Amino acid sequence: MATIRRQSYAEYLSAVDAFADRARAVVGAVENGAPLAECEAAFRGYAADWEQLQRSCSPVVIAGPSNVAERAADLRGQLGHMADECDRLYKAYMQNPTHMQAARFLHAQQAARDARSAFIAAAQAHAYGRAALVPRASSSSVSRRLPLWWRTAQRRAG
Repeated sequence: MATIRRQSYAEYLSAVDAFADRARAVVGAVENGAPLAECEAAFRGYAADWEQLQRSCSPVVIAGPSNVAERAADLRGQLGHMADECDRLYKAYMQNPTHMQAARFLHAQQAARDARSAFIAAAQAHAYGRAALVPRASSSSVSRRLPLWWRTAQRRAG
């Protein structure tokens, strides 16, 4: 069962990365004023990757332990916000092909990256145990040097 879970985590993460790459390609095409046909082709690939993302998330949410399932669902939600911004830019560009600003997309992308990191931490903690994630140290000062987001992700993964 552990091997199957690790495989589903890896498949989900691959789908997350593919989708994020496609979303960035759509936004890049829009921001750079690419021809409409190029934007449409990028958007079709992005939509297909969104569907794959949904299919790969379900096994993690259903079969994973609750902390991993929550992080996977949170990541999917953050990617949904990123997708909303990508869709907004794409639709606006299709209606009026002018130079577009993607500041809101970039903010959503960063939130998705943070959620991705939290999912990875939870998945690794579950798959390999906490000891594999945190270096051993006798001093508590070492743990204070770890980034806050990492300590939060580890606490939530526990």
